[in-house]
Order: sequence, then C-alpha cells, then structure tokens
Amino acid sequence: MSELPNRIRVLDSFRAIAALGVLWIHIWTIHGQPKVYFHNMDILMPINIVGNGVDLFFVISGFCMYYFYAKSSNFSSNNFFGFLVKRWQRLSPVFYFCTLVYILIFSHSSGLQNILKFLTSVFYLNSISPYNAEGFMWSLGTEWQFYLIIPILLIYQNKLGFNRTISLITIIFLLISIVSVLILGSKSDFLTDQIIFRYFEFLWGIIIGRLFLLGYVPKLNANLLVVVFAIMAYTGRFFLTDSILQHGGAYRNLIKIVGYNLMSMGFAGLIYICLTLNNFLKKLIDNKLFSFIGKISYSFYLWHGLVHIMIGNYLIKNLSKHGDFKLAIINFIVSSILLIPISYASYYIFEVRAYHLLQKRNK
Repeated sequence: MSELPNRIRVLDSFRAIAALGVLWIHIWTIHGQPKVYFHNMDILMPINIVGNGVDLFFVISGFCMYYFYAKSSNFSSNNFFGFLVKRWQRLSPVFYFCTLVYILIFSHSSGLQNILKFLTSVFYLNSISPYNAEGFMWSLGTEWQFYLIIPILLIYQNKLGFNRTISLITIIFLLISIVSVLILGSKSDFLTDQIIFRYFEFLWGIIIGRLFLLGYVPKLNANLLVVVFAIMAYTGRFFLTDSILQHGGAYRNLIKIVGYNLMSMGFAGLIYICLTLNNFLKKLIDNKLFSFIGKISYSFYLWHGLVHIMIGNYLIKNLSKHGDFKLAIINFIVSSILLIPISYASYYIFEVRAYHLLQKRNK
C-alpha cells in the first residue's frame, strides 16, 4: 500500500475545535457547571455543544480511516494486520506513557489495581474496563473497536461495492443496538459508549469520506448549508439531554441512537461543506493556530486532564468559590496556553520520533 497523503488543513481545524471543546466541558464540569443568564436564559447551554468533542473526533476518524485508505484500491485481507500495527504504532507510545503519568500522580489505588489500570490501556479496553487511569480514556477503547470494523468495509467494498457493504454493516449495527435496548432496557447503558452505539458517528464520517473521494461538490448555498447542518447537530445534542431522555424510560437509549445520528450527521455536514465550499465557518476556523492545535490534538486530548485538574483545584482552593464562571474561563485560558507547548513536545517525541523508530524496527 502507498503512503497516506498529506494532512487536510481544515480537518485539523475541526480537530482543534474538538480538543478545545473537550477541555472546556471538563473544566465547566469541575467548576460546578456554572450558568450565565441573559434574560432568564442560560447562554452557556447552546455553546456547550462544543463539549461533544469526542463525538466530533469519531466523525473525523471515520472520514480519515476511510478516505485515506480507500484511496488505495488494493486494500485486502493481507493488509488487515498491517493496518492494526500502524494504528498501534501511531497511538500507543504516548498513550502508554500518559497512562503511567496519570497513575503515578492521581491514583490512590492498590498496586494490583494500578497494574490493571495500565493493562487496560495496553489492550485498549478503556471503554469496557472499570480500571481506567482517567475517565476520558474510554474513547480510545471505542476508537480501537472501530479499527476492527473499518478494514472489513475496505476489503469487501472491492467485492460487493461500497453501497452494499456499508448498508449491510449499518443494518447489522442498527439491529444489534435496537435489540440490545429492547432486551436489556436501562441495563444497556454500558453499551452506549461502545462501537455498538457509537458506530453511527464513525458512519457519517465514512459517508463524507466516500463523497469526497468521488469528488462530489454540493450545489446549494454554502452558508445556508452550514446553518442547516449546525441546526441538525444541535437537534441531535438536544435528543441526548436528560430532559428528553427521561421520556424514554427504560428504553431511553433508543432515543440516544437518534441523537447520535443527528448530531454526527450535522458534524459531518459541517466538515464536508468546509472541505468543498467557501463559507463563513471555514473562514472563521481555517487558520494557522487552529491547524497547529489540530495537528497536536491527540496529545492535547491525552494531557488535558492532567493540566486542567491541577489548575482547577488550585483556583477553587485559593481564589474563589466552586461554581464560579470566571474561574472556569481562567482555567480554560491558562490550560490552553500550557497545553500547547506540552502537547507539541509530546507530539514530537512520541507521535513523530517514537512512531518512526517503531516503523524502522519493523522493516
């Protein structure tokens, strides 16, 4: 297989939005979910959709894993293992080191539990294991579940065609997710962070990857499409709020399937419009700063928990009361500034140098 092409700058900008969004929502949470009212309306609620950065990451991952690898039409079962090895080489060095640091600094567990936490990360069981060095690491487990699925599409689309293959895979996951909720009811909650439910977020990334590969360019007004897809994403996020989910009772996770699809479809639409057409959103986010943060976004995501928790604990203890919006803003600004050099160093050492050393060793 040929090497993957260069990065797509606007995708890095969306990665930056996702990373900063995750940072903000976690800061907002540890500061007591402060509210800012304007005419009796909490103006932070519509802004906090950026906190669904993990969902946006999944959409971007779906796009990249399909688009870049589908460009090589000779992907076959012989490439399956090599694909997994390359993903492991790319993600694992910094993830393993990061896990050790979190365990050493934050863990108050026994030696055996700390070993189990590390092994959870080693085997990417973070979305199913109770032994996680940090809660946000669950998404790495789900990401790896997706890596076991995407080669099936890449292999069988050459035999059955893309439409038939993706339709069969989607029907299977849709049936499994619906049946699991109908059988398990509220006990299916643990499945909502697994590929069984999150597949649909990767799916919409795959679909825009396919459209981009085919060179499809939308004919409608770009700015109007941005508004439409933004509304779609907000609508999907609204379906995931407690006020809506409570109406589903024991079967609330059926509503989550709808919410995940609408929100990720909205995210995918926004990405695709910015990939193919000029619009006000692209002008806003397609810049060197966002592109740079997007480039180091994986390390940014891994280290954000360490930085914002330390800064947040200091601010809450020494400067003001828990739940202060101003402290949340200070934490976000200071954490973002500190995370950029930390993440760049991590990116260079682990994602570039270590990755290249592992590749040379395997040749």
